[in-house]
Amino acid sequence: MCDIFIPTLSQNIKTMKKHIIHSGLNVFKHTKVHKLLSPIYSGLGSILMFHRVLPEQPRLPHNKALEITPEFLEKVIIHLKSSGYQIISLDDIGNRIRTQSKKPFICFTFDDGYVDNYEIAYPLFKKHRVPFTIYVSTSYPDKTCLLWWYLIEDLLLNHSQLSFTFDNQNHTIFCHTFKQKTKAYSYLRQLILSLPKQKLLTFLQQIETDYHLSIHTYKSQTLTWEQIQELANSEFCTIGSHTINHYNLRQLNQNDAKSELLKSKQQLESIISTPVNHFAYPFGTLNEADLREFSIARECDYHTATTTREGSIFPDHINHMHSLPRINITGKLQNLTLLDMRLSGFLKIYRSGLNPVVTR
Repeated sequence: MCDIFIPTLSQNIKTMKKHIIHSGLNVFKHTKVHKLLSPIYSGLGSILMFHRVLPEQPRLPHNKALEITPEFLEKVIIHLKSSGYQIISLDDIGNRIRTQSKKPFICFTFDDGYVDNYEIAYPLFKKHRVPFTIYVSTSYPDKTCLLWWYLIEDLLLNHSQLSFTFDNQNHTIFCHTFKQKTKAYSYLRQLILSLPKQKLLTFLQQIETDYHLSIHTYKSQTLTWEQIQELANSEFCTIGSHTINHYNLRQLNQNDAKSELLKSKQQLESIISTPVNHFAYPFGTLNEADLREFSIARECDYHTATTTREGSIFPDHINHMHSLPRINITGKLQNLTLLDMRLSGFLKIYRSGLNPVVTR
């Protein structure tokens, strides 16, 4: 029997950190203390990471974090331009690092390949005439993707208790309240990310059978190949790769991991008739991408590869172009002051120490 609702020390620490960040926003807004850190920790510029752009809607926190509103995206674009940042294409980042231009830059990147990137985000970037990149998992336009994070969310939102047996272990998950549903989602997410590919597929098939759900219900949320071609042909959008299936690469053997990177690149290039030079690791923490994955990205001839580690870009990154950090702009707190704090390097220091250059 698996009971997941005893608070752990790490959960309490995370909660405490969230309270500190929230309570500190007003202080930093008025004192501008974070600007003192900017000359040391803001670097040459930053790569911003987004996923979805959608109107506000009910979500569990993990999935809500993937979404910002169209209004906030436009505020971010206007704010950055008025603050003196130059918004550049990811194609230009290598040159910016080598020349070490004094004018700070921003790159906008979107992970996965959701249809709202085309329907909502793209018109905003055209309106303001700034470039952006979409890292596409090719299973999204192929409509074979496993968007298990939405399947799990719907499962939890529509049930007050789940019971299943997997890998010879009985699991009973109580999800009466929103708080319990949130904790249950975290538990199931960690379980799924820990599974090798075949066990992941078996687990999802079992959930679908037991609860009469279909993961293919969510394929309408992804880009089509026609939309990707239109984006690639525009002057504003660069198409990058995000593997085929969005698996946790650390759970794949060397050959399967390399196949995910290489075949997605080849498929994208054959369809958009343009070199695909940029890659983003699925999930992208040290638990999913490290030295082996960085080496594979180099072998597959990507010019850059990005993680989800928090950090800005520095001259030293010229030697670490396949482990570039990003700043994740989430839907949990859509606030321009928080954005400025992150661009200054404040939250990076708070979370991972004083070394400004993140390479792993």
